[in-house]
Amino acid sequence: MRRRLLFPLALLLLLLSACGAEIDEELATPFERLANSLRTGDVQAYESAFPPDFCSAYRNEAPNLSETIALLLSESAEFDVSAYGEDSSVACEIVSAERCDPSLYEGTFEFANLNFFSTTLPRADDAMQVTVTTTRSGSFDEKTTEQVYVLLQYGGTWYLHPKYFGTVLND
Repeated sequence: MRRRLLFPLALLLLLLSACGAEIDEELATPFERLANSLRTGDVQAYESAFPPDFCSAYRNEAPNLSETIALLLSESAEFDVSAYGEDSSVACEIVSAERCDPSLYEGTFEFANLNFFSTTLPRADDAMQVTVTTTRSGSFDEKTTEQVYVLLQYGGTWYLHPKYFGTVLND
């Protein structure tokens, strides 16, 4: 009798843990895109970590956005090589996630460092505040930092809030 009771309970726990892993993978996607862009210099991978409407609006204001991102990625890669070695790498891990009210992030958003650009963010389907550890490592050194990010979900896909645009996972 106990065996019959334990099997459904074990199955339920397995299903619940699988659902949690799926959510973590979905939330990790923007960070994987950023890490990939740092590794390869891929501008499109970098932009794909942010809401598409944001990148389109930004490109209307700054047509040379792709060149700017390419330079940002190149300089970040050069820094990583000099600080961590030729074999430098970047890895991110979500430590915690907490759901937020998406309405907190809609409306006009202005960059603190760019006084010429603002954009209107539509209301996200969902929002999460995540704590992420970012580890930069190589043969010279290793550094791990912990940062808090806001993720916005549009159409089932998670994106970094535009306020992190240009940070390339730096603290």
